[in-house]
Amino acid sequence: MISEKLLDNWNFHLNWQYWQGGDGEIVTLPHDFMLGTPRTPDSPTGSAYGYFQPCNGTYVRKIVKYSAEMQLLKFDGVMGLCEVFVNDDHVCFHPYGYTAFVCDIGKYLHDGENTLRIEVDASCQPASRWYTGAGPYREVELLTSGRDHFTPWGVSVKILDIDSDSAQVEFSADVVSSEHQTRK
Repeated sequence: MISEKLLDNWNFHLNWQYWQGGDGEIVTLPHDFMLGTPRTPDSPTGSAYGYFQPCNGTYVRKIVKYSAEMQLLKFDGVMGLCEVFVNDDHVCFHPYGYTAFVCDIGKYLHDGENTLRIEVDASCQPASRWYTGAGPYREVELLTSGRDHFTPWGVSVKILDIDSDSAQVEFSADVVSSEHQTRK
């Protein structure tokens, strides 16, 4: 039987404790914390942002360590300056809200329960010509694997030549093996 805590690891959208200032609440990702700020006519965000206030937010969640060799946390989008921590150790920083990124959290996890913390700074506003929101606004996943695995976004296909009867295609993959990293 699989433990409830291990099952909870599989859905990284559930059970995030979100804080803005002193108030906390349980949220499900994706989440836009700027929507919870007051709207004021003097907001630096202006009308394109609906006069919402620039702000910061923190997300905290518990996870259990897997026995997998590779454990990456994959974010499809976090709007604002994003810092990721595991058990208070700084794991990674990502400065751009429109791109996906991964954080290798495996070496920071210990047996038993661990604490993930995401700190998002969305105070530099306006950050775009239109409303961007703030926080993890897309999928969050835990990627696990053994010692031998493809790197995230490491598989590619390139069409070299194509006509009505045939095509010449090149495949490549970045592979991490227990011996060494290689490109095949």
